Amino acid sequence: MDNQIPQLQEALVASRAVLGTYEVERAKMLALLQDHLTQYLSAIKMNVLALETYIPLEQNEPNQLLGKIKGLIDESFNGIKRVTRFENARTPLNIGFYAALNLFLRQIDQRILKINSFIDYPQNAFDQYSEMLIFRIIQELINNAILHSGANYLDITVQSDKEAVSVIVEDDGCGFEQFNDKTKGRGIDIILCRMVYLKGTIEWSTSKQGGTIVAFHLPLH
Repeated sequence: MDNQIPQLQEALVASRAVLGTYEVERAKMLALLQDHLTQYLSAIKMNVLALETYIPLEQNEPNQLLGKIKGLIDESFNGIKRVTRFENARTPLNIGFYAALNLFLRQIDQRILKINSFIDYPQNAFDQYSEMLIFRIIQELINNAILHSGANYLDITVQSDKEAVSVIVEDDGCGFEQFNDKTKGRGIDIILCRMVYLKGTIEWSTSKQGGTIVAFHLPLH
């Protein structure tokens, strides 16, 4: 066993290095998103404004359509700003898990998804790299609820005792058939890989009748 300790330490250092590299690359991608995509959106909006001058004011339907397009472009601008500002400044690496999670939940439009949350997370329960992984798992679960389940409500509970931290994410969406190696997507694979690093366990409870519950448990020692 003593001979395995240096190997385990090396594996832990390597895993943290991979996570650090991942976060650096994520920041680079966000910068590219902000710099390049906003340029294209600006060019599109300028062309839409130019096109608008060729359409007589009395033609209501074309003008209404152009108005909707301009609104969508402005929404895209604002969405990019919100995402990049949050991702770059408000992660557990910068402000801690508890603060980052609360800020992330407040960023979500309650008209899209109503969220009830209870967070009882002990300070410095995990190192900052592990906290980043936990944060990303919760992000992925909430994004899945918004994008794929059609959920209207979501409950998230983070609670702890002397032995473990438990997280439960429950939504009232459409549910899905239990996945297997052929049906699970990349997002699920990433969650499972993160759980391996955290040495935790995760369970899905869902059905076609609706609703999904995801619970994962992370040992503190």
